[in-house]
Amino acid sequence: MMCADRQKVEEKESLFYASNSDYLQDQLKKLDLLIHLWSETCTPKKAADKSNLRVPSLAGKSRSVDRPGAKGTNRNNTDLALVRAEIEDLQKIIEEKGRRTMEAGIFLGIPALAKIFALSRFEQDFLLICLAPELHGRYGQIYASLEGNHKSDMPTKELILNLLCLTEMHQNDLRRFLRGNAPVFSAGILEECQWQDSQANLSPRSSFRVDPRIVDFIYGMESIDRRLQGVAELHIPTDDINALYIEEETKRGLKNFINHEIIENKGSAQRHLINLYGPLASGRQETAQSLCKMLNCNLITMDLNLFPEANEDFEAMLRVAFREALLQAGLYFYNFDDFPEAKRAAFLRKIAIVNSEFGWLTFLETEAPLSPAYHFPDTAILTITIPPSSLPLRERAWRDGYGQNSGVR
Repeated sequence: MMCADRQKVEEKESLFYASNSDYLQDQLKKLDLLIHLWSETCTPKKAADKSNLRVPSLAGKSRSVDRPGAKGTNRNNTDLALVRAEIEDLQKIIEEKGRRTMEAGIFLGIPALAKIFALSRFEQDFLLICLAPELHGRYGQIYASLEGNHKSDMPTKELILNLLCLTEMHQNDLRRFLRGNAPVFSAGILEECQWQDSQANLSPRSSFRVDPRIVDFIYGMESIDRRLQGVAELHIPTDDINALYIEEETKRGLKNFINHEIIENKGSAQRHLINLYGPLASGRQETAQSLCKMLNCNLITMDLNLFPEANEDFEAMLRVAFREALLQAGLYFYNFDDFPEAKRAAFLRKIAIVNSEFGWLTFLETEAPLSPAYHFPDTAILTITIPPSSLPLRERAWRDGYGQNSGVR
């Protein structure tokens, strides 16, 4: 009986990752093999001073990697072909187990990020190489040793291409993923850092690091980008829309929009803007939270009065906010009516630009309906009133003690 139970456990382990950590461990095994393969194929000149380098794994173990020219090295093309085959086999396991694990509802950081930003396999491996020093500090030492410098423990463009590309032609094809307008940079997933090589006559070199908020996301930490602190607040929805004290017709309109446009994905738009208008204390923010609960996501509320005044800073803050929403939440803007008309129009133009790149679910709280003159490309817009509750609803709310609750928007 115990043997049968053990067999079931082993079969399950072969089909799914038990945790995000197990998934990352397999990814680091693949990175170890990539480092091993490149170290065996690079020229003896490039391989100088790299003998006896030890490659760590997430499990805390490490192993020696022989280098060309080192004593006892006797590699041939057959050996290298076996390493390449091992990498491909491991990649297939990672992809298949990762897919099944995500479908089972277990969070895996890199696949979740890849799904949000439509990252290719190369971009995911690029991210992995940059992430490795965050997972295990000794990878930074390995990168410095492989490149023959001790100025940076972050991977350079040359190292990334060497590890991921088998031929020079392949490298040239994939250089587009390393340019500033590539998704990993435009979305702020990776940052480029310049540093001076130890040889003073050389121009500054570029390395790459993972944005700190993205590191937190890959680890599965439920946080908010530090740049939004003091401006935004993260809410974890608890109330079902059916429990809200709003009119049934309003509930039906909101639920139909969420179901049709987002859950069932029957609409043509990929982005969604819900304008909730009505008087103060009509329950607009609570309504937005209940809709996020339907979508199993959080809500980020942002006070527009706390946004920076400068145009460039304002747009930069918007980009951070919209990216944060893509990672985990709907995005809710309030105090829009505090601005004069010209400033409201400027804000909506900026939000339309950033929304076209990062938007998915945005709420705008206003006292009057949003003018249809404002254009939001590829965005399904719902403008719906949240009126003061009818007398029977208000009486029910007071009976339930709701009227004693403060902070209702």
